[in-house]
Parts: sequence; C-alpha cells; structure tokens
Amino acid sequence: MNAFGNPSSPGSILKSSRESQGFSLEQISAQTKIHTKILDALERDDYAHLPARTFARGFLVTYAKTLGMDSQQMLLDFHEFLEAKFKERPSRSQGMEGYAFEPGENEQNKRGVIIAGVLGVVFVGLVLFFFKPANKKRGEKHKELAVETTTPTGVGANDIEAPPTLKEGNPSPAEVNDVKPQPTKPVSPSVAIPPQVGSGPSVGPTPPQVVVAPAVVQTVPGTPVNPPKPESSDPLHKGDDLKPDQVHAKIQLEALEDVVIHYQSDQQEKSSILLRKGRYLAVKAEKGLWIKTSEPEKLRFKLGTGGTFSALPHRQFKVDHQGLVTPMP
Repeated sequence: MNAFGNPSSPGSILKSSRESQGFSLEQISAQTKIHTKILDALERDDYAHLPARTFARGFLVTYAKTLGMDSQQMLLDFHEFLEAKFKERPSRSQGMEGYAFEPGENEQNKRGVIIAGVLGVVFVGLVLFFFKPANKKRGEKHKELAVETTTPTGVGANDIEAPPTLKEGNPSPAEVNDVKPQPTKPVSPSVAIPPQVGSGPSVGPTPPQVVVAPAVVQTVPGTPVNPPKPESSDPLHKGDDLKPDQVHAKIQLEALEDVVIHYQSDQQEKSSILLRKGRYLAVKAEKGLWIKTSEPEKLRFKLGTGGTFSALPHRQFKVDHQGLVTPMP
C-alpha cells in the first residue's frame, strides 16, 4: 500500500480523482495547458508515447497539483514504477521517430566532436591570418627605427673626409708648403660634434652621437585617476558568474533553425537572443530559470550536463532547483 491508499499505478489514481471531482480531460487541459493526448497517456500509464523523462515527470506533478494531490509523495511512492516505465521507452535506434524518443547515445557526441573540430580549425586559421602580417609589419618598423638612430641627420658618408697623410720624420719646407688646407663642408646644426680631447694631431671628426630623450608624461595635480572597470563575467545574464556548487538548474538549447528565445536566470534581468541554426544556448541558475519561445518546434533541449537532446513541447516553462519542468500559460 502507498500514501494514497491504493496499490495501483499513478495513472489510475489520477483518473479516479478526476472523475470523483467531476472534471473532464478537456477541463483539466484548459487549466494545466497540457494536451488531452498527454493527459490520457498519463492516466493509461502509457509513457512510451510521452516526451522525455523530465517532461513526463513535470506533467505528472502538474496534473496531481491541479487535482489537489501531493505530487511529491506520488513521485516517491511510484519511483520504481516510473523508472521501469522510462526504461521500457523505445529509442531512435529501434526505428522510432518523433519528439517522444531520444536519439542514440553517440549521435550527439559525434556531432559535438565534429563541430568542435571545425571551429578549432577556423579559429587557428583566423589567428594566423590576422597576426602574422601584423608581426611582419612590426619587425619592419623596428628595422626602420634602428637605421634612423644609427645614421646622423644631415651628415652623409661622403660628407666626412679623411685628413691628409702625415709622413714620418721631419718634413722639408717644400713638403710643408705643398700641404694645402682642405675645405670643410658645412654640417647640419641639428648634430653636435664634440671636440677631440688629448694630445697629438687630429685624425678626423668624431662620429656624432644621437641621444633620445625619454618621454615625459605630465599629470595635473589633483586629477583623479580612474582605474579600468572590470568586464562583467556574465554580460548575457545566463548565470555564467555562478560557482559550480551554486548551479542547481541548467538547460541547454539547440537551434534547428534561427529562433528567438526569451529567458531569465534567478532574479537577473530578462534577456532575449536570436539563436542561429546549429548554435547552442546554456542557461544556469541557483534557484530556477524561465524559458519562452514562440516557435518550440525549432528547438531541442536537455537538462544538466548529461543526457541527450529532445524536442521542446512547450512555448513557455520554468525549471526549478530540483530540475523539475513546469509548463506555464
């Protein structure tokens, strides 16, 4: 016996309670926003034609609450019964199709590996395309700066002439008279040539030295310096700033076509996003999250980090911290 005083299935309990209160399936469907086919399948315990496990449990909880029953107690009393029913559900590998049947275990994993590989190759290609030309230009610029700092401004290699050759010994008066003073070419005033220090004859001008003055940054006293503001770790309000031990509700959505999704994580701002075909959206929350879309047939979902993707049968629903899905009007 269970807490409901009946050893039968949850479906028979729901049906008996509904009929005793005088409700029809259409009236229950209008209150819960659950299709009559799903309500009928719940009463017949026909879980083979219901959506995925999470949605089936959510339908059962909503139906029981509408009839004023203890939904959590029902899940506890019929836990083994429900688990056995879920294991009997056929899969796509057995030739079944539709949103009620999950894909094979390796189907999503293979697709994820292929997508990750393609994105990785594209990313590496973009990095090489944009950064390699930039490094080449930066190297050429350094070479130009090196040439400019080693070549004096306004003084060429031909502008410096070697002094006359001096012979050893005492020159004769005739040799002294034959030495003519060499004209000097004007030197640009922007380069200063220091004089020679020491004894003995000069053998030529000293190569000019180029001194680069350090840059001086002037600051106005009393001007406050504003530190850069840290970037938000969760700009799209998807719960990315939560720590792993704070995440109690998580949903992953896959777009089969371009579709607009509205969502809210805990008490953060409600957000909207245009999810392109083939892209994914993950929303995490500590207490609960809310999802809404006008085109559920363009989306597939899964809860948590494991499991497989299933079709989305509701336009609007919420997921609480226990992972239960509740449809909303």
